[in-house]
Amino acid sequence: MLVALLLACAQPDPDSCAEGTEVGDCAPDFSLQANDGQWISRADFGDEPLIVEFGAAWCGNCQAMSSELEALSQEGYAVLMVLYEDARGGPPSPADAQAWVDHFDLSYPVLVDPGATVTMTWNHSGSIPETYLVDDGLVRWRHVGKTGGLKRTIARELER
Repeated sequence: MLVALLLACAQPDPDSCAEGTEVGDCAPDFSLQANDGQWISRADFGDEPLIVEFGAAWCGNCQAMSSELEALSQEGYAVLMVLYEDARGGPPSPADAQAWVDHFDLSYPVLVDPGATVTMTWNHSGSIPETYLVDDGLVRWRHVGKTGGLKRTIARELER
């Protein structure tokens, strides 16, 4: 009984946490247009684990992360990429997102944030790529920059 109580206390309660992007916070919702023109929100994924990466089309590390994110998507993880700038540093369009999908042969949605309002809410470090794991509506993990071994890291975080 004591062990169960300690485990319950160790996990943040999604019904009583503050909204934010630090580990343990309730992940803010957003709704953005995807490469196929559909609108997708974080809430569409409910309590399902979701990997969200924020980046720009001109960012070499963001480009390099595409293959790791695709591998996770192919294994059944829900993945979203949010582009806040196109290759020229301007606001992205769904066509820019589709070009990203086509160039990297991706199966997961690439969303556009042309005003960077969602990106500014989530990506408070100002560096990219910034990757988040959201599970049960909570931010479980975040990382700034390119990361190797993303699959292993995500699996470890979901076991906690």
